[in-house]
Amino acid sequence: MVSVRCAECKGKLLCGRSKCPLLEKYRFLKEIKIDSRILDPSPPSIFVGRVGYPKVYAGPLVSINADPVYADSPWLWKSIEEVIRLRTSMLRVSRRFRVEDVREEKKELTEMQEMTAAIKPVDVEAEIRKISRKAEFDDVMQPMGYSAIAESIKLAENPKIPDKVEKVYYDDMKAYEALSYLYNHGFSTYYLQKIFSAGILGERKSRKLVPTRWSITAVHSIVGEAIKREIAAYKPIDKTLLFNYEHFGNHFEVILSPENYFFQLVEIWQRKSFWSPKRTGLGLTART
Repeated sequence: MVSVRCAECKGKLLCGRSKCPLLEKYRFLKEIKIDSRILDPSPPSIFVGRVGYPKVYAGPLVSINADPVYADSPWLWKSIEEVIRLRTSMLRVSRRFRVEDVREEKKELTEMQEMTAAIKPVDVEAEIRKISRKAEFDDVMQPMGYSAIAESIKLAENPKIPDKVEKVYYDDMKAYEALSYLYNHGFSTYYLQKIFSAGILGERKSRKLVPTRWSITAVHSIVGEAIKREIAAYKPIDKTLLFNYEHFGNHFEVILSPENYFFQLVEIWQRKSFWSPKRTGLGLTART
């Protein structure tokens, strides 16, 4: 959601930034050209919407004019402008499904799951019916480019899926068990969010598509709780430690103290920043 201040500013940089994120977004979007039939690679990645749940639009993100691997590797990105350029080069191709349709193992959804779980880019073929030139740009999700409703979506090649992902799929593990198993074997939370959203994890009778926004929260919650229990069992440290880090304009300070385990998280937004024209801070405390 764009703030009232953005509407008043109109790119005059009243927020104090060196470049306007909105103007940067539209500058990159002008470069995107989309045909009625596409045959392009997915990083691989999937997007599942939440509007209309339990009937949702779901499908792959397809790289139109950028390196598909780099476009879906946020740990490699170097600037906000690069984030906008790369993510708006991704076309959301989707069809509408019931979230429970994955239990029926329909070919179209099975191929979508295989594509999402692949470890290398996979070519996707789609017949485009309608294109929406409204990009998504908010404070939770990564920037999204144009979206397209497709008549059909199918894989144009066979994907390579990690053996351990196939194991949790066919062993019918509970979702939290599968997430813990894969995380402990080196799979990133970013990858886990995608396969969780695609309905790959969980017992077969209860699998379903999960909106991308919800899958991010669910994976962080499940994996975070497991890590928290592990940390709580560590021996106390004997001195106070301070760590700091900066990334994409965000500044982090972490203080470790020699006490019984608990944590306090304080998040402060810059006054009248891009996403929060009035909000100044938010605090959260939790103990175990």
